[in-house]
Amino acid sequence: MPSPKKKKGKLTKAEKERRKKEEAERRTQEEELARKKFEEEERVRRNEEKAERERTEKRRAEEKKIRDFHFAETNVVLEKHWKQIMNHREELWEKKRWQQYINEVDGKPDPLILPEINSYISEMNEDLSNYNLDDVLRECHVCLSLINEVENAFLECPFINIKIETEWNETIRNVKNLIQRSLDRVTYTLLKNASHHMDPETLNMHYYGSDINVSAPSENLGHSMITYCLWANLSKNPRYKGMEFKEAGHKFELPRNLLVKDCAVRILHTTFDHYSDLCFTESSPSRDKNCGKFKQTEANIDACQSEEPMKDKTNSATSLKTESDVPETAVERIKLSPSPVQPITIPVPVESKANSSTEMNNKAQSDIPEVNDVNLLAQKEDVQNSQKSEEETTEEVVDLRGNTIIGGVFNVDLLKLPAQSVKTKYWLLTQAEENKDIVHMPYKVNIVPPKSPPSGMTSTAAAEFVEAEVKRYEQEMSQTFLITLKLPSSFLYLGQPNPVVWDNHKRRWITSGIYDVKYDEDEGCLSFKSAQFGIIGAMLNKYSNLPYQSWELKPGKSPNSVSLSITGAAVLLQFEILNSFCKIVHLQHGEKSIFPELCNKWMLPQAAVKELSRIGINVNPRYDVTDCIGVTGKDVETEEWVYHCMALVCQAFTFMWSRWNGGSGKDCIVMKFCEKNSTEDEDMSAQGTYPLILITPERATILKCLELSEAFSDEPLDDLQFYGDLYHLLMGRASISAKELIADSKAELYSGELHIHSFGWSQLQLLLLCQQNY
Repeated sequence: MPSPKKKKGKLTKAEKERRKKEEAERRTQEEELARKKFEEEERVRRNEEKAERERTEKRRAEEKKIRDFHFAETNVVLEKHWKQIMNHREELWEKKRWQQYINEVDGKPDPLILPEINSYISEMNEDLSNYNLDDVLRECHVCLSLINEVENAFLECPFINIKIETEWNETIRNVKNLIQRSLDRVTYTLLKNASHHMDPETLNMHYYGSDINVSAPSENLGHSMITYCLWANLSKNPRYKGMEFKEAGHKFELPRNLLVKDCAVRILHTTFDHYSDLCFTESSPSRDKNCGKFKQTEANIDACQSEEPMKDKTNSATSLKTESDVPETAVERIKLSPSPVQPITIPVPVESKANSSTEMNNKAQSDIPEVNDVNLLAQKEDVQNSQKSEEETTEEVVDLRGNTIIGGVFNVDLLKLPAQSVKTKYWLLTQAEENKDIVHMPYKVNIVPPKSPPSGMTSTAAAEFVEAEVKRYEQEMSQTFLITLKLPSSFLYLGQPNPVVWDNHKRRWITSGIYDVKYDEDEGCLSFKSAQFGIIGAMLNKYSNLPYQSWELKPGKSPNSVSLSITGAAVLLQFEILNSFCKIVHLQHGEKSIFPELCNKWMLPQAAVKELSRIGINVNPRYDVTDCIGVTGKDVETEEWVYHCMALVCQAFTFMWSRWNGGSGKDCIVMKFCEKNSTEDEDMSAQGTYPLILITPERATILKCLELSEAFSDEPLDDLQFYGDLYHLLMGRASISAKELIADSKAELYSGELHIHSFGWSQLQLLLLCQQNY
């Protein structure tokens, strides 16, 4: 038989093995070639990276060398300026002290000399019984001027050691206590003779006084610093629920249970606040340099809990020196010599006068009103011993880091009416009392909000429960007193103020016990119901004017002067700085100019900042201000160095805010600048093409990016030389005329401009934070 034919195209097993082997060898060769190529490319890349790293390290080393050199040079300039500034401050201080020493003929004591102020306080304590209200208000006005002199000395004195600081703070405390003691003593005298000031219509006593009527014309500011209102319940007629003091704008209504008691109400308003300095929530947080966070130190906590008030804030801008560092001049030996006389300490502090002592309260047990058929003295003892009612009631504590007490404080006191003189046919019988001092009547209503019915109740029982709770709540509320306080017009209220009460035992402001708050902005009146008498303040947000919307710092029209304009969230401010002094040129709220009496007066920058803070315009931010207003802060060291550099060259350059600063990051500061009298200044101003400066911890550079660019870019100008800080960048690109202006500027201008920037913590901190997205 013939054999079958072989199929065409079918590979044999040997051919398949051969082709498979050839394919494997081909792939091996390709992989080997690819590996060699990759190794070559990797070697080239590593060599390039090494070369680039070496070039970068070399460049960074060169930049660090330049940066260190620039910083060292700038430090030399700063040290030179500071030496001139301190010499100038010492000369001014010695001249001022000498003039005060040789012109001391008005009989007013020098508050910086301990024996003089102690003698004055002793004489005042002895003569208080012979003073009427006008005399006391006149002396209180003198005391306020003495306190102001000491506070100004903290700002002006270039050398303050621990001993001087302690003595001056003790003087401030003693004079403040003297003011309160004087007003308490004259209150007792008026209440003792209440029938002499009886209203023939209501048969009750009311009395009004103000220091504006007794102060000297030169000291009259156009508004009162102390307003005194006193009412005594002589008739005990429930028809007359209270009193309206039309001169002051205050009025009150008492609950019915107090209208039948021998009581009196005093509304004492002072435009100064002596209590917030004692408050724990006012203590400054410490700055942790390692992590940039803020925390309370044990020293702050101990200072707040101690009996002595915290250190006054007026010395926050003054550097302390040891006694050996204080120069001994003739004037200092005359005016600041150590004295063996110890400061007089009044045994009853201001805050304890607002709350009666235990002895006084025990004497007034028979006249204490009853609330809910419970003796109020027993209620007060229960509160002090067990404090159960305080634990049940949620107390909202006011944080003074983000809030402030504005307009001063109101002492709304419920006082025991002393025994009145009885007039017979031939005699006037007066009860003799050993303790001639006012007695506070404790009064506090414990108000519990209506409770919800317990679960499981029937609808009828739940309705009865709710009705009973509402009646109970209304009954408790009927025992509160209604008061309307006229807020002084010499302050700026950026928002609605809220009443707060001073808790003397825990030394803090709280909002508990305040109900039905109403604020009449047109009349400036704050009305509310209160469950207790005591010290009342009006609270506002401290940083209502922040963050700033824009700012501009430019050279002034006269030599050695600069102008600073700040547009805040609510207020426009304009400053002019000349040498070491400044003046407020303009203040504007909305479309209206405000406080013209503060404008165009030359003063120290620290004093200007203090005065603005007093009237409600806070330009002295704290370390934790960024947390209060919800923005991200900048690198602290870079920011502070920028302020110094700006202060050195502000005579020849204009600086302005930039919208790119908010989103540039923590380590980057962006702002516009322009040289004074630049030929391109007008064109750049009209077109909005001012160049931008970028400052980081590593360098300062000018950007290609402009304010009107669509997106931000940190790319520097081409062929721009490296500069380590802002000062050398501007000096390297400044014209000859600009360098001459900087060289001719005085150290006093640097001091004044820097103090506006960085009084305490920093003034321009918020300027560099403007336009943040938060």
